[in-house]
Amino acid sequence: MARWSAAGILVTYLVLTDGDAGGFDPAVPRADIPRIRRSEQQAAVRILGVRDVRFLRLAEGTIVQGVELLNVTGFRRCGGGAGTDLIVRGAGSPRRNVTA
Repeated sequence: MARWSAAGILVTYLVLTDGDAGGFDPAVPRADIPRIRRSEQQAAVRILGVRDVRFLRLAEGTIVQGVELLNVTGFRRCGGGAGTDLIVRGAGSPRRNVTA
């Protein structure tokens, strides 16, 4: 993503969940976790030069694997689709998928 951004390519970073199931610090209220996770994502993509970050705020554990999810549930809902050249998705595991 950093290379694409540096090359002037418009990168849209779509975050499906808020990470609401994560965080194990008892001093942090559970209701604060989604806001914290969104802030972390925004800081991370700024480092990569990405300016367009979108959050779908889906609940953890509700995502079904597959590119169809992006095509139907998420990607088009946030305004993506037309003119898209590449979708890179991480599945929460070491396996990564790239769809052209």
